[in-house]
Amino acid sequence: MKELRDLLPGIQNRIYLNYARTGPLLEPAARKIQSLIEEGMEPFEFHRDAWIGHVEHARKSVAELIGASTDEIAFTNSTSSGLSLIAGAVRWKSGDRILYPSDEYPSNRFVWDNLEEKGVITEAIEPERGVPFSKQLEECDLSNVRLVAVSAVSFWDGRRHDIERIAKLCHDNDALLSVDAIQAAGAIPIDVKSWDCDFLASGGQKWLFGPVGTGFVYFKRRVIPELSVPQMGWGCIKPLPDLLAREYEFADGAKRFEPGYVDIPAFAGLATSIESMKKIGWKKIYDRIALLVEKAQKELTKLGCPPIAHGDHSGIIAFEHANAEAIHKKLMERRIYTTHRSNRIRISLHASVSDEELTLFFDALRTLIS
Repeated sequence: MKELRDLLPGIQNRIYLNYARTGPLLEPAARKIQSLIEEGMEPFEFHRDAWIGHVEHARKSVAELIGASTDEIAFTNSTSSGLSLIAGAVRWKSGDRILYPSDEYPSNRFVWDNLEEKGVITEAIEPERGVPFSKQLEECDLSNVRLVAVSAVSFWDGRRHDIERIAKLCHDNDALLSVDAIQAAGAIPIDVKSWDCDFLASGGQKWLFGPVGTGFVYFKRRVIPELSVPQMGWGCIKPLPDLLAREYEFADGAKRFEPGYVDIPAFAGLATSIESMKKIGWKKIYDRIALLVEKAQKELTKLGCPPIAHGDHSGIIAFEHANAEAIHKKLMERRIYTTHRSNRIRISLHASVSDEELTLFFDALRTLIS
């Protein structure tokens, strides 16, 4: 997709198949950040209103991307901090249970395990290859389950979870659903209303081509009044008529979870990245990713390295090989960038990957596994 590649000078002269790790910054986003940094050399009061406008523009862009309302979006600096915000906001009771797949990214396991001191019990469900997590949940005892945590797309093998089905199971049993969307946002369509999740957290630095240090959380509007506010600051409350007032009210919606200013230039950059891709066309981007993944899955199967996860496409493909580490190193020597973990290699394909690059990758892989 030339119109996207032209905005990514950072991937020139290399074959980058590692977007699930960290994406390069879009050139328009970098220019936007640079312009605000230059503006920031003046006292903040001279451009405060304009900068707040950049934050609200970013909130609108993120909300539109995932099908939310702006008052359901709070900004954080990462997926991890977003998940921690959710964990801190739920009013837990001793004996509450949390379920999650055992191969979730550490951020989406340890944040829940850390609630043990509150009497919360976490249970990791071991995935069964070919069996959807939603099916496993159906067979679980869901009594006293307060929350289920799952990634929309697994970082480990790229499998997509049926969020709508999981949400129904949760709500039928009076449980909440928290979704880690870092490997989904920008790679597959997200609609929090049809998914019906209660929370969703993501960072902006992978498939959204945004800056490191940007993240967001979706809080379902109906759930917000039931939550506590774990971090307090002036940003959490409605404007005070008197700064020495002793009484306050929380801000409406998800803004109550932002205690103060965020990194405004970074979020202006994230908004620019999202708007740039919107201009290209989200459907074109999603369709291109799906096409690349389908081609790659077929080629891997021909080579005797079938993808671990099948079914609905995400941008991630993982395959196993006894010499995975050596193959990964040889690929890097050829300036082909993938991820190696355990006995598997993971490739992640954004719409910016060209057909020629994919062919060169498989030509190299063919020689390395033969």
